Amino acid sequence: GHPFAPCHDHEEIEHRLQITEQLLVEARGERDEAFKRYEDMERELEDLKHKHAAEKHMLEQKLLHLGECMQDLELKNQQLTQSRESEVGLLGRLQHERASAN
Repeated sequence: GHPFAPCHDHEEIEHRLQITEQLLVEARGERDEAFKRYEDMERELEDLKHKHAAEKHMLEQKLLHLGECMQDLELKNQQLTQSRESEVGLLGRLQHERASAN
């Protein structure tokens, strides 16, 4: 409803019209402002989604790379362990032969 009671005085109606038009201008301004804020926030959300996706992808790549490094290091450890075992075995045989020779 209208904030004013109906009345038929010409000046009063003109005055009421002025107020209504002022209220309409304000209401449109508020609506446009809210719409703009809504669009800005929507854009912000999209940017965040893209940023999040990019960061997630980057982290996944880092994890993949670290996984490969871990496999390489595990292999290296296995090889070194085998080398040590065979060298320890060789030393043992050499010491045994030397002991036998004495």
